[in-house]
Amino acid sequence: MNKTKKQYLLLSPWDFLISLLMAIMFSISPDFISTGAFVFSGKMIILGLLYFIAFLLLASLLRSWLSAPNRKGFVFWQKILDGKHAILTLSLLMFLLWLPVLIIFYPGTVLNESWGQLSQFVNTFYSGHAVRFQYLRDHHPVLTTVFMGAVIVPLANLTGDLQIGLFTYTLIQSLLTCLAFSCTLVYMYRTLKVGTRFVFAAFLLYSLL
Repeated sequence: MNKTKKQYLLLSPWDFLISLLMAIMFSISPDFISTGAFVFSGKMIILGLLYFIAFLLLASLLRSWLSAPNRKGFVFWQKILDGKHAILTLSLLMFLLWLPVLIIFYPGTVLNESWGQLSQFVNTFYSGHAVRFQYLRDHHPVLTTVFMGAVIVPLANLTGDLQIGLFTYTLIQSLLTCLAFSCTLVYMYRTLKVGTRFVFAAFLLYSLL
């Protein structure tokens, strides 16, 4: 049996289904994002077919790579996963890969909902001598609102620069997110007994996306 047939046999029905769904989304999204409407066309069919083939090839290569025996290059990775401080080590590695993007987008991206949360925090704790809890609404998670405001607002007042407060919160939020993702990686490896290659692939997805 040649290599191509072996790779084909590695593909599962899920690979075909997920590749099909991804191809549909990738072929539809550009026009939908730019116009806000879906218009069926021949170009979309051709793009969808090309995406479908590309995702199948990617799935085949990934499965071939994951099913291959471990090489020496993964010994270091396995030592990290078996280490006493695996979660902390993975979190720091992931955060270092995120850091250039965080710096480029300094001080961070703030949407309307975030401004609403900051407004709730200010109205609750900075509207006079009394704390006005009536401004805390469950439209936003209360603990998230309090945590977010408690980091950003005092730092902004202390430094006189709102951007410093926003960037500090962005760093803390990113570190906590990396920590949560790293917990899932260690759980996959130690509890679910997922192979080191697959865990490494998941780490790359977390780190690069």
